[in-house]
This record gives sequence, C-alpha cells and structure tokens, in this order.
Amino acid sequence: MNPVISRIRIYPIKSLDPVELQEAEVGVHSLRFDREFAMLTRDGRFMNGKKSGRVNELKATYDLPNYEVSFSDRSGASARSFHLLNEKHEAENYLSDFFGEPISLVHNKQGKLMDIPAASSVTIVSEASLQSLQEEFSDRTLEDLRLRFRATIELAGVDPYWEENRK
Repeated sequence: MNPVISRIRIYPIKSLDPVELQEAEVGVHSLRFDREFAMLTRDGRFMNGKKSGRVNELKATYDLPNYEVSFSDRSGASARSFHLLNEKHEAENYLSDFFGEPISLVHNKQGKLMDIPAASSVTIVSEASLQSLQEEFSDRTLEDLRLRFRATIELAGVDPYWEENRK
C-alpha cells in the first residue's frame, strides 16, 4: 500500500458546499476554515440535510481569505454575497428567508462545530472505499457519496476500507 492524499476538501459553513484545496493549513482542532461557521435553528440545532432538504438547494461559494460567501439557489437565481463577519446579520436574514425559519450563523475557529468536536476533526476516507460504496448504491454518484460523508482528506493508493484499520 502506498497511501497518497488525492483530495482535500473543507466545508467553511457546516452542511453547505465544500472548497477543494491543493494544500491545507492545520487549525486548532481541524483544517483552517473547515466548519468554521454553522447555521443554527431557533432550538439551537444545526441546520443540515437531515433537518431540511433545502440545504441541498442552496449553493455556496467562498472567498476564504476575505471571509466572503456568495449564496444562490441551485435553480439559477442570482447570487447574494456577504462578508461572514461584518455582514453576519444580513447573511442570517438571507438564510432565514431561504429556509423559512430563523437561522443564526455561528462562528468558531477552534473546531467546535464538528459533529463530535473532541473526537473528530480531520476525517479521512479512501477513494477505494467510496468506489466500493458506489457499487453497492449504484443510484449514487461518487460525488454524491463525497457530499454525504464530507471527509476532509481522501486517499488514493490503498484498498477499500484501509482507513478503518488505522489508529
């Protein structure tokens, strides 16, 4: 086995689109910018695909060094851009209108917005594992599976599920 990193992806806003990188900087408990922001509902829960299918209809593109995000509906509506720190209230209004319920945008640079912050930060999956799953779920594309599992590092050069046997 010769594991090599084949893909690095971060998710600046938890549950939304990824950014693919050639290299990444390690942050406090995660890669820099990964899940640094999250959308919370009124009851304090994460807005994600389990809570609302609308998450999959929202497109997000980023200018990370400048903390800017552009949101648009995947149906082709015009994009609205916001500075994630200086225009937080305006971004929250946009997201609240989009989801039809109050949304708060929270910010945390210490990796605390991961699903299990103390146990998971950088997540690793092999291409072979995703390809094996795709064979089982033939109605899903490889990209569908990448978005479902949201791993930050993808490896090539190893057998399926190789990553399961590493400590």
